[in-house]
Amino acid sequence: TPTPSPDATKEREAKAKGLIRAAVKYIKEEWQSQQRTEATASFGLRGDDAPPYRSLYNIATEFELQRGSYPSEMKVKSAAAVQFEDGAVKEDVTTILVNYGRYLNRWLQTYAFVERFSDTYMSIRQRYEAGFGVMFNVSSGATPTGDKRTRALQALCETDVKTLAESIKRTDDEVINNALATLRDAGCGGGDIDEAMRRRHSRVDFGLALSPFWELEHPEMAVYLDQLKDNVLVPTDKTTTVSLAGDHQLRVAIRPSIRYRPHDALTLYTEAYFKLPIEHWSREWFDAEGAKIRRVDWRFEPMIKAELKVGDKTVVSVLWQWRYDARPPQLSPDDFERLNAGGPGSPTKNPQYIVRNPTATAKDKHETLVLKVAFGL
Repeated sequence: TPTPSPDATKEREAKAKGLIRAAVKYIKEEWQSQQRTEATASFGLRGDDAPPYRSLYNIATEFELQRGSYPSEMKVKSAAAVQFEDGAVKEDVTTILVNYGRYLNRWLQTYAFVERFSDTYMSIRQRYEAGFGVMFNVSSGATPTGDKRTRALQALCETDVKTLAESIKRTDDEVINNALATLRDAGCGGGDIDEAMRRRHSRVDFGLALSPFWELEHPEMAVYLDQLKDNVLVPTDKTTTVSLAGDHQLRVAIRPSIRYRPHDALTLYTEAYFKLPIEHWSREWFDAEGAKIRRVDWRFEPMIKAELKVGDKTVVSVLWQWRYDARPPQLSPDDFERLNAGGPGSPTKNPQYIVRNPTATAKDKHETLVLKVAFGL
């Protein structure tokens, strides 16, 4: 084997030192990101479709706090869709979520969550969900930035600590100099920082989550009123809001998800919630003729999102979501009699008006399209 020339040797050493410096920089950046709390604010437009109701000009706002990613993460999110109606601000959909997750290993994560949700289109005044779960996750491939970091980390991990110290001895970063071996170990061989970087820059992620949770729901729906004139019911456009009795249910959520990054700046993500009952598999329901039947109390909520990073702290996203409730809130015959008898919760003190439909039912479908811009704070 021919002996390399001195110039070739120097060039190879210089390249190796450059990769090592880059790797140390990557590890430091990831380590720092794990230690700080990141805040994001989002603003945009939102369209909602729940026939016959439709609104294309809602304002979507969201604020999120997140700390860490691996082996543990904490997230707090608040979102709202508002519109201006008759000179007043009206909240149509709101969400408040607190979530904590911790990885047991690189494939398995445990988590706990509490969420408050409201949706006027589906007659949900407020719904609370609290539970815990496990998620199986598999990552594959790397983005272009991920490939660069992989090559740099490989050069770092194949270098002993003494040589490593000599390679970056000119740096004035005391944090790196004093914790060089620790940083290298964390960034090599499946350490926490190595795994965090791998997840941040993976090309494809597959996830499957399973979580039992307790649900408390308070529905509130608008019903049409008819007017009694000369002993004849006359249809009107008048409506009133009726507060129904609260409900609770023990459920389990199954959530498959896929995230794909064709480029460092572009992320495509999709997930689907299947929320199935545990405590009461089927529950009472009234058909259009008022006959009592039973329906399975389950929900389906798919979502597709695309994110484009246009700056260091700016992301433009488009989100489509669809919600389906197989057993939406419904006015029961007892509610119908109570309202029309002028008792507690009666729509009006005027006996000329009565509720039109004895089994009025909330909307079971709600489609949403959101375009927004997120800014890192």
